[in-house]
Amino acid sequence: MYGIAGYSFDHKTDIHVIEFQKRGLPHPHITLTVADQDKPVTPEDINEFICAEIPNKNVDPLAYETVVRSMVHGPCGPYNLNAPCMVDGKCSKHYPKKFSNQTIIDEDGFISYRRRNNPEITDPVGLLERHWRAMTDDLQYRVRRELRDNSVHISDKNLKEWGLHEIECILNRNGKTLGDFPPMPLPSSRSFGIITNWLIRKELDYDSVAEE
Repeated sequence: MYGIAGYSFDHKTDIHVIEFQKRGLPHPHITLTVADQDKPVTPEDINEFICAEIPNKNVDPLAYETVVRSMVHGPCGPYNLNAPCMVDGKCSKHYPKKFSNQTIIDEDGFISYRRRNNPEITDPVGLLERHWRAMTDDLQYRVRRELRDNSVHISDKNLKEWGLHEIECILNRNGKTLGDFPPMPLPSSRSFGIITNWLIRKELDYDSVAEE
């Protein structure tokens, strides 16, 4: 007899392996063959055990903080083309997943979990604050590569501003803007102009003859 999240069920067999990764931290991989009478067979059964949604911040703040800190994939795709999961310009893990109002089991038994598009449980500003460095970590590398100068340093303020402009450009291509997601900050044209002019000056000052 096993118990998970308050549910008890019988099982036929189990296999488990414990791995030690990330400075020796152990974690298990477990496969269970559940007894026929206890197998989840309907979407409603599956929803009792598996949730692929961000928890409601007001209902369960601890679960919310845990998920957004440790269980959100990315950013990748157009938001970070240099992410480790990117292969041939696409996420090899097939993120982001499509929204779905209900769990679906196809004819081959493959399950697509419920992922409702509920704006009440999203926190775009919080996600930006947690992930803006990952979203912009390639920008400084790109500038150093283009200028062939590894000493170039872009301040956090300017990197974040540049990241906002990148997000705005992506949204614009899809008929959206950051203004559609209040209270997200909006990019400053003046700040972006200062960054762009600074990069132009650095490139004009680059002495290719001296480099040779």
